[in-house]
Amino acid sequence: MPKVSLRTVVQAMPSRQVEELALQRDDPGLKLDVSDAEGYVWPQLNLDTITPSASILLIRAPGAMGKSMASRAIAHAIKAPKVDLAKVHVGSNSLSGMFLKSFGPGNAAQFMFALQQGHMGLVLDGLDEAQLKAGHDHFWSFLEDVAALLAGAVPMRQVVVLGRPDSIFAAELAFGEMGISYEVADLLPLDAETFIELIDVTLDNLKVDGNTYTTHRVHPQPFAEFRRAVTNDLALALEPDISVSEDYWARVDYFLGYPPVVLSLARRMAVPNPQSEANDLLNDQRSHKTSVDRGILLKEIVETILDRESVKVRESVAQSLQLSDEKRDLLYTREEQTLRVISYVSKVSLDLTLPASLSTSERVAYEELVGTFVPDHPFILDSQLANVVFADYLRAFVTVAETTALHGVKRADLIGACPPPGPFYVHFVSGLSPDATDHDSVDESMIGDLVRSYIAGSRGPAGFTLAQGGETYSLVLYPTNEDGSWVPDINPIHFSIPMTSGVVELTGPLARATVALREASLVLNASTQGELELGPGVLVVVDSLEIRAASIAVVQAKEAASVFLSARDFTGDPKARVTSRSDHALMVNWPDCWHPWRAFESRIAYVGTDGAFKSSNARKVSSAIVGMRRILTSFKQSAAAEPALHREMFDNLIIGKNEIFRAALRRLMEMDIVRLDSQLYRLSLPNLKPFGVSYAALRAPGFAETLRPLMIKALESEDFRQSLTGEG
Repeated sequence: MPKVSLRTVVQAMPSRQVEELALQRDDPGLKLDVSDAEGYVWPQLNLDTITPSASILLIRAPGAMGKSMASRAIAHAIKAPKVDLAKVHVGSNSLSGMFLKSFGPGNAAQFMFALQQGHMGLVLDGLDEAQLKAGHDHFWSFLEDVAALLAGAVPMRQVVVLGRPDSIFAAELAFGEMGISYEVADLLPLDAETFIELIDVTLDNLKVDGNTYTTHRVHPQPFAEFRRAVTNDLALALEPDISVSEDYWARVDYFLGYPPVVLSLARRMAVPNPQSEANDLLNDQRSHKTSVDRGILLKEIVETILDRESVKVRESVAQSLQLSDEKRDLLYTREEQTLRVISYVSKVSLDLTLPASLSTSERVAYEELVGTFVPDHPFILDSQLANVVFADYLRAFVTVAETTALHGVKRADLIGACPPPGPFYVHFVSGLSPDATDHDSVDESMIGDLVRSYIAGSRGPAGFTLAQGGETYSLVLYPTNEDGSWVPDINPIHFSIPMTSGVVELTGPLARATVALREASLVLNASTQGELELGPGVLVVVDSLEIRAASIAVVQAKEAASVFLSARDFTGDPKARVTSRSDHALMVNWPDCWHPWRAFESRIAYVGTDGAFKSSNARKVSSAIVGMRRILTSFKQSAAAEPALHREMFDNLIIGKNEIFRAALRRLMEMDIVRLDSQLYRLSLPNLKPFGVSYAALRAPGFAETLRPLMIKALESEDFRQSLTGEG
């Protein structure tokens, strides 16, 4: 269907010619002289032709698409009365009765005649709210009243009706049955040009620290670069396979052309130095902060839409059912909307628990009314979730919600009814978690989803650390360099997760990951193609390891050791095929290592200088060696005598809750190789040099042999030896 500007369509509509028309009696739902929608950006419509062919133009659009602002702009442009149906008790003769009371008998008759002749226009806004408030019978009577006003009318599109798809469809049925001509147009998302125009207009009216924002006008070129960087970042998060060097707008207009999104983005763009902000967005090492900021922004957008829906439904329902303010404010909450939307798109049956203060009759009436509104929720398009942003928010909401079980459905069933996690899920979970001031608590089964979501939303390389401490897992997600080393000066996303089953499942590919589970099992699943890709930068030290894959491919970064797997117990397919570029790229360590893993087996055991220490627990020794390597390589190659790292970042990312890593750190500090200086850990290269340890050697395949002299010295400590013996 052809696209045409709403402004062009409006210019072909009749403009008021009855100059003496005036209100004799005020009505809250009727405005005669509608003020200008200052700075209004005219969107496009899907419409067959500019030339009118009917007396009624039905404009449909999802919630929050700007219908009310469009109705105001149309009414002002054609000097037409505007009726806000949300403020009208619709039913039989409600519209004609309003005109009689407001204009007086003579003027009302003159107006209705001019309307029929196509000399004047009329704008009806909020058809969906009228439907919600009135119920089926009264709503149908109202549509009959509209039809009666236009029986035999000249087809000039003199009556414009705006509403959500469900209410517009009802109007189509009614007018078709009554023989009234009508046309239907869709209010479309903003195109790239109107997107920019709305950003500029919004900023023109925005005050920052009490002053009108003008940077976008004073410095248009750097601001345009910043706007493009913000837009490209969101577009790539929404559709990772697009090319920002090409015209991608048609792929992302479903979200970026959504007016509430544009308004929020405009506020985000009100910065004093757009060039600096653009540089940050284009800097891969700042991608973590960018993705976190993006998550915060999108959460605000989504919750603004939810709260707007709450207000609209509460007001209409409360008026229809004559509910008290206390009862009204308990209805259509964010949680209720989330559950109703999931139930609608997934067909999962819910028995929603409504507030106990509602009487039985009020509950029945409420369910009937709200049932007509849910299909047109802004999160829904063609009976499916409208986009990945809304889908990720709903999944995150039920992930952390504590009261969903009250509605007769298990959390796992609700999560299963949602689409798979996308790039925004992890940030929504972090933002929605009830104890976000400390660490976020989520279910053990969600660990794999959080990891996949974080990596999917990262513009550059990303990694994670999963460690077990007591009955809790610590999951830390952070950006990395290409070699897997972490990027300093960032605030990682940290989840503290209760251990329940003691089994963690992750799905490949797996890269830049450290997993240390002293008393838990790790299951690594192949991707949908049946292959598990590991590396680079994978360290796994767990109690039990199971690999479910027909083939395992090891990815190596240059000549560095790429994947190290150590477990007390291993389960896997003996027919699996393991491929690696070199024997050194993969090292495994578990009892009774059999084909196809035997070629990569690496037994690491050390004897102290006094010969007293025996490696009775090879897994702990392996973990200590790998811990030493991880600690030392985290400081990176440096010409400085004492390269330093922030204490908090080091403790969270490098050590985590791994007790053996912590023991290795304590021993290195006793040996004055690592020391704590206020809030910094410092590495003494002069004190490390006698042991023949260098950054390059630690990154090479034979790192265990490189660390042998250092480990022999470390094992002189009785406390350190004790930490590596015994069970556990």
